[in-house]
Amino acid sequence: MNYRIEQFDRIDNQDSLGSYIQQTVLPYYKNLGFNAYLFSTQYSLGLREMWLVTSMERLNMVTLIGEKFFDDKEGKDIERNLVSKTVDSMSTTVKDLEPEIKWIRIPGKMYHVENFNSLVGCEAFEKFFLREAFPYLRKRGFNIKLFRTLQGYRPADYWFITEMDRFASIDNWSKLASGEPEGEKIMQKFMLYTSIPKASVIKEVQNDQ
Repeated sequence: MNYRIEQFDRIDNQDSLGSYIQQTVLPYYKNLGFNAYLFSTQYSLGLREMWLVTSMERLNMVTLIGEKFFDDKEGKDIERNLVSKTVDSMSTTVKDLEPEIKWIRIPGKMYHVENFNSLVGCEAFEKFFLREAFPYLRKRGFNIKLFRTLQGYRPADYWFITEMDRFASIDNWSKLASGEPEGEKIMQKFMLYTSIPKASVIKEVQNDQ
């Protein structure tokens, strides 16, 4: 599965942007056959304030979204309204490197997003994460996924996303990840394999907001 991630800030006086996206934009995407979700940056930890995430089975669906937006009056109106209500928009397409592992979406959950580059080449990097690090970290209670940037804005080559029950969960991560010899070894290797990450914390915007 591929995902289109659009990040943007609100123009100062557009407090209603979240409601507009939920009530108008997301239903429009759904009518076109796309599943899209709105997230907001938490605790000012992120490059942009809002995230619109759309799932796509095929990469060329990015082009199809654009074509459909400009194919009818409603799509044109939505695009015009989004442009007028937002600023500094960035769009990225990423690939789920473990599509066979399903991640059950639970509204209200927060997610810790880290962007970083590989220091050892893609093959060794992905092998380490998917075959060594992830089996251990999942056994220790982490709900995590790895994504590779395919096209568009590139904050980094990889996206490492961890589900969070609450922000305070981070306080226990160090002990969970490296509290045992095997985990400590994995974390040391992690530091050698990755560039310094850029972190964000996001949460899905609920319908009652």
